[in-house]
Amino acid sequence: MNYNEKAKFLIVFMSLFLMNGCTYYKAMNAQEQRRAIIESNLVKEYDISKKQVNEKLQLEKKVNLLKSQVSNIDKEIQELKYRNRRVKSDNMKLARREYIKQLEKLKKRKIELQNSIKENTETLGVM
Repeated sequence: MNYNEKAKFLIVFMSLFLMNGCTYYKAMNAQEQRRAIIESNLVKEYDISKKQVNEKLQLEKKVNLLKSQVSNIDKEIQELKYRNRRVKSDNMKLARREYIKQLEKLKKRKIELQNSIKENTETLGVM
């Protein structure tokens, strides 16, 4: 082999060697970038799941609070019924009207609370 052939062979060999090396490092850089993206996505998913757990706990507390309010309203309704039975006959009409007003308010509030409980329970079911 003369000098020109050796030089050409060396140039071809070196260019192939360098191209392979460059390709390897490019692939490694791409892999590193993908890994960084995956790690950042995992951190975001962890934060989102943490927020969802907190929201779920808050909704459960809210549902329990609403249920206790419904229970309190039921107690008030029973107390109203008991007081209405004990009213004397001379005040019966006035007491009856007042009783009906209070009973309607309490029942309306109870229905609102039950609807709110239903909505929050459905939201919890989705989570």
